[in-house]
Amino acid sequence: MNKRILLGIDLSITPATHYAMRAASELLTHSSSQMHLVLLCVIPTPTVASPSASMYVGHLMPLAVTTEQRSMAEDILYQARLALQQDGIAPERIEILLRIGLPADEIIKAARELQASFIIVGSRGNALRQRIRRFFMSSISQRVLPLARS
Repeated sequence: MNKRILLGIDLSITPATHYAMRAASELLTHSSSQMHLVLLCVIPTPTVASPSASMYVGHLMPLAVTTEQRSMAEDILYQARLALQQDGIAPERIEILLRIGLPADEIIKAARELQASFIIVGSRGNALRQRIRRFFMSSISQRVLPLARS
């Protein structure tokens, strides 16, 4: 049975994503050849508030993902795969997965479906600005952690 590391890739390869990619590459380098890396990019579900005057007023309705968003996500996954291959990871050990939805939820769903041994996601740091943003808005890595434990 092949084991998998799930690596969350954001829609723009940020320094946090680069750091997560290096960590995944290092882990993969020191693991058995049966360990695979799954690069997951989640396109956040765009939503709009319901304009109708019914009992569903104010509910969020999902919108369709544009071809531009899908193309951008595919390009990011390609760039990440290329960078990992340049680090010496064999192409056959890298899988690509693209999902649409809430990033934290989709990361957990994919990890469970693939029976991933590890989940790696970047964190934007612990500077005051990031701590304030996380206090008010949370972060994907903060939402993934408790969900991954269950």
